[in-house]
Amino acid sequence: MTARPAIPAGSPAPLAAAASGCLKILVPAAPGGGWDQTGRALQAAMQSENVVKKVTVDNKGGAGGTIGLAQFVSSSKGDPEALMMGGM
Repeated sequence: MTARPAIPAGSPAPLAAAASGCLKILVPAAPGGGWDQTGRALQAAMQSENVVKKVTVDNKGGAGGTIGLAQFVSSSKGDPEALMMGGM
């Protein structure tokens, strides 16, 4: 399988996060895994390039990502400062 980008091309999410200075990334996996490493690399890159002032990474593992997905949908609906790492 080929990994797909976490943010669709043309998505307004990065612009909204840049305007506010904060971004929250939910990783639907335990710390240390591939998605966690990807989320933390994105965090480091965005902060070092001053895309946003603060990026937080929250891990929510379990059920193959389903628990994290459910949490993201219920707590971040309509939040332009939130994104979730994941692939198809």
